[in-house]
Amino acid sequence: MTSAEKNYAQIEKELLWLVFTCEKFHEYVYGATVIRETDHKPLVSLHKKNMCNLTPRLQRMMLRLRRYDLKLEFKPGKYLIVADTLVRAFDKSVKKSNIEEEIKAHVDMIRHNAQVSDPMSEKIAIHTKEDEELQDVLNAVHFGWKSDHAQSLKPYYHFRGAIIEIDGVLVKGPKVIIPKTLQGDMLKKIHEEHLGIEKCQARARQVMYWPNINCIENHIGRCGTCQKHRYKQAKEPMEQHEVPKNLGGR
Repeated sequence: MTSAEKNYAQIEKELLWLVFTCEKFHEYVYGATVIRETDHKPLVSLHKKNMCNLTPRLQRMMLRLRRYDLKLEFKPGKYLIVADTLVRAFDKSVKKSNIEEEIKAHVDMIRHNAQVSDPMSEKIAIHTKEDEELQDVLNAVHFGWKSDHAQSLKPYYHFRGAIIEIDGVLVKGPKVIIPKTLQGDMLKKIHEEHLGIEKCQARARQVMYWPNINCIENHIGRCGTCQKHRYKQAKEPMEQHEVPKNLGGR
């Protein structure tokens, strides 16, 4: 382990161990369903979590495991026995994985899962090209992040490892980074059904990102329709019954 890896949290060290062993014995495990036993129970639940809810470092390691068919099982340490089956000869005809092909496959997967139509994606790419701040982010993604970016690109710097570029569009995990010139249009789309603040924010955070995305609250606060009906509660119409003809009747 490097000096930086030694400072990882325990769950990160456990996942790093899993990544290292899979890549170390790639010829054995690639293409096969592999059951891995671990005495670290949180690792089992982590492997089942949605990647959107993980930290960038854990996301990167989980992406490296995506090509393997892994099943994790918890087993107390006293019951774990050192395996010796990996000394078997492997098929030397298996070629090493092509990194470029794997990257392309990962990009295609993100593009396929993105909740953005092709015309909108093209529009975002055009506006991203005209956005000076996002162009600086794009250059940092391509040529490396520098120490001065911690201030000049502060809103993006702390999750810089999660940002990639796909066809001119910057994405942060499953979220598309929206240029400034399109943020107003996106706010209107998010609030076109006049949902409340929490629902609009939850909807936005699922598919898009920009610094200060919480301005949705201000946008809703200026919405005339929402303000007009904000404190009104629908009243049940009064029902009039027929006058009873007999005593005690209705």
